[in-house]
Amino acid sequence: MKMDKTETYIKMCEKAVEIQEMRWERPPWGSFKTLEKGDYYVRFGDKRHISIYDGDTDDRFDENSWLPTQSDLQEMVRDKYPVPWVLIKAFARKVYWTSADTAMSMEQLWLAFVMMETYSKQWLVNSQEWVKI
Repeated sequence: MKMDKTETYIKMCEKAVEIQEMRWERPPWGSFKTLEKGDYYVRFGDKRHISIYDGDTDDRFDENSWLPTQSDLQEMVRDKYPVPWVLIKAFARKVYWTSADTAMSMEQLWLAFVMMETYSKQWLVNSQEWVKI
């Protein structure tokens, strides 16, 4: 399965400021998030484009938006759901009722789950915003 690189997922990630701000804070589950080899991100400039960080380029992370993978997103809720089958059960229950009809990829579904579980926010498709629920 390929990483979601759609305009919708990019917008969801860019507007998930809590997730983007993690690069400046120490997340509760572990180390400081900086670009690592293999991370997906969107480069800003005259024209946005998706890149995969190769570990050698001089891109500054503060000028880009991080596109978390499914495993990155699952790691964000590991403390709350340390047992994988409990995580999957909670994910399925929440996503089915809130996002299944609007999200088009697993990354979008996992991002919606993390935003709901961690920040009590839901993605509104029409306004393209995360709102407190």
